[in-house]
Amino acid sequence: TAIPSVQDSPLFGFGLGSSYNLFFSYVDPAARLFHPEHSYNHAHSEILEYIQESGIFGLVLFFCFWGYILRQLIKTLRDPESTPFLKKLAIGVTGGFLAYHIHSTFSVAPRMIVMKLPLFTLIAFVFLMIKLKKSPLEKQLPLPILKKAAFGLPTLLILGLIWLIFLPWVAGQHQFVSLQRQRPSLLMVEKLEKLVKITPDIYALDHLSRLQLRYQRTNELAETVKLINSIIPYYREVGYTETVLAVINRDLKKAKQIGLKAQQRDRYYVPTIFLLMEVGLKSNDFDLFFSQFQLLARKQVFRYGLLNSRNETDVQISLSKMKEPIEG
Repeated sequence: TAIPSVQDSPLFGFGLGSSYNLFFSYVDPAARLFHPEHSYNHAHSEILEYIQESGIFGLVLFFCFWGYILRQLIKTLRDPESTPFLKKLAIGVTGGFLAYHIHSTFSVAPRMIVMKLPLFTLIAFVFLMIKLKKSPLEKQLPLPILKKAAFGLPTLLILGLIWLIFLPWVAGQHQFVSLQRQRPSLLMVEKLEKLVKITPDIYALDHLSRLQLRYQRTNELAETVKLINSIIPYYREVGYTETVLAVINRDLKKAKQIGLKAQQRDRYYVPTIFLLMEVGLKSNDFDLFFSQFQLLARKQVFRYGLLNSRNETDVQISLSKMKEPIEG
């Protein structure tokens, strides 16, 4: 899915943090025929993610940054004035970066905290080495207290700003996890509805939509679905949820319209197929029923490996009259 998204915006990408959202817009509609996963968190390739989010322009900056880091490490290793400690540190940091880049080509998402901590620590070591080479640590100490404070002030301001942005999200995540661990109840659903108004996390909204469907809170569910679509269009099974909502409201025409639209991006989600088959029966729409029957039959053919193919159109289901109730 990353490759067609890159082709649609090759120069400047879709913006930072957009790679997860793009999955749902560009995933192959027939993907469920071949794999059950339908909600990958990232493209499993850091290079692809950078191009998705910032295009060729961002990729150039990416290589410029890492080129600078590599140049500083090489200078440290070649500099005859570098102490044995600095050279050993440079070798260790280089090994860490090498492991990271091999891994990130096929898996790592750089925004994951588990990757940020070691990666940014290694980058900090590089800038520390640059600082030590320009001015040996012995010459820098002791510094007056005011000078030390002034030197660290920009860093403290940046950290303060980061935590100011980060802490409300952390608090919201803690509340969501606490509610998620509780036994489902109407009171818990109402608490979660209040929480997502303050911190509209996509995972919390997805969880809430399932609970609202369970407790038939149709008005609140409609608001939740609207919010999900505003954050990540076509997210997971939101099209199915919208179809169910239309059925609950007894609007079969709208249910058919929404369900077929959802299938343009996720054709073989079985609950949607069954729901549209039911809509077809209730509205005497044989064409709708048969089109869904075709999808269901094709899904089973691929599920049980009855045909060695990677092309959904290789399975054709036709309709014809039979002379006898059962024919071979």
